[in-house]
Parts: sequence; C-alpha cells; structure tokens
Amino acid sequence: MKAEKILQGADLEILLIPVPRQLSADCGMAIRFSHQVLEPVSRVLQKNGLDIAELWLKKGEDFERLS
Repeated sequence: MKAEKILQGADLEILLIPVPRQLSADCGMAIRFSHQVLEPVSRVLQKNGLDIAELWLKKGEDFERLS
C-alpha cells in the first residue's frame, strides 16, 4: 500500500488489485499498470527505496514472468 500511495502521488496510473489466483493462492496485493509506464514506475519505486518483487505480463488469460 506504501507503493500505491507513492505511485499515485507521482501521478502514475496504477491500480491496487488482489494477486491473480493464477500467480498465487496467497491473499496478497499487486499493483497493475500499463507496460507504457514501467520505466517511470520502476524509477519512482527505486527512488523511494522500494523494489519490484515480481513482474508479470498478462497475455489474454495467461501470464508471462518478466522478473
């Protein structure tokens, strides 16, 4: 939720969502954003001492792990 607040404060279009069941059975949260804002999202998070734990690309109903 800290990352959500930071990214919204940077005027980046993101959405906090539950982690998709295809990726984890845990009740975690994920931040969804367009691939067009990956660089700004990464930059803002790093500037604030946060790292992206996992990065997934949604392709239709499937997911491809990017990191």
